[in-house]
Amino acid sequence: MKLKILLFFLFFSNLSFASEFMPFDMNTRKAIEQRYSGQSLIISFWSIDCPYCIDDLKKLGKALTKNTKVKLVTVCVDGKESAKKAERVLNQAHLPEHERYQYAEADEDKLRYLKK
Repeated sequence: MKLKILLFFLFFSNLSFASEFMPFDMNTRKAIEQRYSGQSLIISFWSIDCPYCIDDLKKLGKALTKNTKVKLVTVCVDGKESAKKAERVLNQAHLPEHERYQYAEADEDKLRYLKK
């Protein structure tokens, strides 16, 4: 019985970890592009306050079910204080499993105007 309870908690702790946001800073975009070099990749920047962004995420979820070779990375441009709401938005979009990032710089404008 104890083993079943332990396995239950280990399983669900991994699920919650998978949905946590990774920090997006000045060097993250370049690292993502290098990691997926030569592969089809969509990096979707979005905000919890943008109804168009949320609608696009839902459409993206539908499109990616037909195009399983396309990799997806989402970047929430809102600060980490909005992480719970951002997680709800992504879960409702029914996106495939993917890397989730959230802005992590103190000065978010630096990230909005990154140079390639």
